Amino acid sequence: MGKREFTRAPVSVVATLMPVDGPPISGYVTDISMKGLFLACTPSLPLGTACQVTLLAGARSAESSSSRLHIEVTGKVARATGQGIGIEFTAIEGKDSFEQLRSLLLVHSPEGERVEGEIQTASWSYETQVNFPTSCHNTRP
Repeated sequence: MGKREFTRAPVSVVATLMPVDGPPISGYVTDISMKGLFLACTPSLPLGTACQVTLLAGARSAESSSSRLHIEVTGKVARATGQGIGIEFTAIEGKDSFEQLRSLLLVHSPEGERVEGEIQTASWSYETQVNFPTSCHNTRP
């Protein structure tokens, strides 16, 4: 993996990782950026495995339905260690997930202004990275 383009923020957020093939994996996200996260968990997955990750900030466990924050991303396994799995995002699922991820980063990063600048000057636009529901696609020219 090359040099990281985005500042990572330390967090402790309950998450569930759903690999394309296999059972769900629960754990805690320990750091996150606009392009990836690290999930502290026991099971590992092969590099390149496609997955969806759901973050539930404010929840006490992955089974909890009461959460102040709900972020969904798709990605692939970019790193696997004895401590957990590094996920590189391929898409942020919906505008709400994008905005909640942005807010989570701004609140938890010791470099909030730098994070905001990275989001504003990123080489990708959030409209190309965010998967909108089908109904939103139909309203665009």
